[in-house]
Amino acid sequence: MADQDFIDRLQTSRDALRKFQGSLARMAMPAEQRRALVDGMTRFVMPGDQIQAMVDLVDAFGPPLAQIETFRSELAEHRVEVERMEARLAHLESAAERLALAAENMIAMQEPFIKMAELLTGQTATRKSAADPEAEES
Repeated sequence: MADQDFIDRLQTSRDALRKFQGSLARMAMPAEQRRALVDGMTRFVMPGDQIQAMVDLVDAFGPPLAQIETFRSELAEHRVEVERMEARLAHLESAAERLALAAENMIAMQEPFIKMAELLTGQTATRKSAADPEAEES
């Protein structure tokens, strides 16, 4: 029984160590950056090379120019797409306005026929406006 507890504790500690190593491996720098960091730190010790070492470290860890250019081109593409979408939205808005106007005209044209039907049948029809379909007139 004691051997089993010892083995379980050993296995648990191994699992914890593996998890810790895995998390360290995920946080580790790529080999190029690690070399640049080590070289930079060594040059910091030498008085004459300190400024050049700082410049090299900034270059090694700064964002590459290619990534910045790619990001800029993507932004430009998105701007063009937004402009296209804005033009399409303006077109759809004008179409909706034309449809609302046509519906109002249609209701206005139906008014004489509704009045004639009311006179013939003796019943009052309920009317709805195209602008406010929920509002009822009697």
